Parts: sequence; C-alpha cells; structure tokens
Amino acid sequence: MRDLISKVLAKDFLSLEDQTGNAREIEFVSYYRLTDFGQLLKAVEMIEQEQWELKLAKSEQNLAQGSIRVRREQSRDGQNVRFYETLKTVVPGSAGREELTREIDESYFNAFKSTMSRGMLKLRCVLPIEGTEGTWPEDKCTQHKGALCWEIDVFYAENGKDLFPWVKVDLEVPDESWLQKLPEFPLSHERAITAPYGQRTEEDEALVSSFYSGPFIYTHEREAAMKAAATPATPETAPTEEPTQTEPETNTDEAGTTNDSNS
Repeated sequence: MRDLISKVLAKDFLSLEDQTGNAREIEFVSYYRLTDFGQLLKAVEMIEQEQWELKLAKSEQNLAQGSIRVRREQSRDGQNVRFYETLKTVVPGSAGREELTREIDESYFNAFKSTMSRGMLKLRCVLPIEGTEGTWPEDKCTQHKGALCWEIDVFYAENGKDLFPWVKVDLEVPDESWLQKLPEFPLSHERAITAPYGQRTEEDEALVSSFYSGPFIYTHEREAAMKAAATPATPETAPTEEPTQTEPETNTDEAGTTNDSNS
C-alpha cells in the first residue's frame, strides 16, 4: 500500500470529510474485485485513514440506532495529520443518516481508540465523476467543482503486507433519486457486488460478511503484528505471523439500511 501511495501526485491534504458540522448522508455502498490496482493512480486524492467505532443499537430506551466514530487522516507525505469524531444516527423511516462531525485532537483519538476492540485501516482513493460537476452546492462541498465522487477504500490482506483484492466503494449522493441512476463504475474489475443489504444473493451476502470478519477489520493485535513485520529482524528473531480470530461484525453504515460498512 505504501508503495502505491509513494507514486501519487504530491498534493496537499484534502478530504471530503473536511466539512465539519451537521449533514444528512445518503450513500450507496458496493464492492469490487479490481483487476489492476494501478488504476488507482488516477485518483485525485489518496488519504490513509485509521478509524475506530462504537456502534449504538436501537433499544426500547433510545430513539434511534447509530454510531460514534473517531478517525485519523494522514496526507500522502505524512506531514499533515488530522483527527475527527463523527456521530451518525439512523432514523427509522428516513433514508440515509444524520451525521455530525467535529475536529478533535490526537489525545482524544488515542483515548477513544484504546477503549475499542475493532477498527479499520485503509487507503481512501477519490475519483470525481466527470459530468456531475455542480451536483453538490457550494455550502456542502467546495472541492472538485461540486462533482459526485467515487470513494474507493483499499485494505490490507490479512498478512498485513499485500493488498486485499476487494475494495469497498462509497458514492454519496444528494437525495434518494440518484440511487436509481447511478453512474457506471470506471475501473476494470472481475466481479462486483452492487445490490444493497437485504437484496443480495446468499453467496454475495456471505462474501461481504467475510470481509468484515477478516481483512476489513483492524485490531490492536493486528496493528502490533504489522509494526513488528515492518521492523527489520535477523532470521533468528524474525516474527511469525499468526492468524487473528475475529467475530462476525454487524454493521450499520449503508445508505438507508441497517447494515454494511464503516465508511
């Protein structure tokens, strides 16, 4: 992953999540098995993201399900690092989620992270969609001339070194009407899962679930193993990587649904 990052244009740190405050998020989530990761060099942004999340289930005592997430975002050159906290709520009968984001400091991020057992480590690649400029009003998104953008999340394979062949793709849209006229995904791939949660085949649903019980999930143990693997060692002391056992994840982050992803 870091070799891929090193080839990216030397751009300043930018993020579609840079806009703090209240927002209503309607997002289409899909999954693609890419044939060539070199295609991602077309991205206008590449941002390393580490995030940890607390999920809040709906119960008789509260009004809505949701989540609280903290995220660390790092620029390509590693010089610009920022931290965010996002509260998302899913209101029954309403498409999308209500989202509130604020900037936090590193100490808050680390304290929150220390209490969580599962997170994500990924490279987010952003591709604006040609011909959709002006879709977003200026007060919503001033980047990329207000165009819709593919947000492609790339994950490590479970060995912590290679890239996992499947990517998660988010497309945030202004309203529900866009979900009926989605643009064609621009990167070549050998397989795709585009049906929303609840409408997939059993095979596709099982495959997506496996992503969230393995390569998409980042743990403290996995972080330690990856750091150890990145440290030069003699043959006598070279670390042996053991598989990490994780429990299946129930996710709450797909547009207008109650399942899938941690965007």
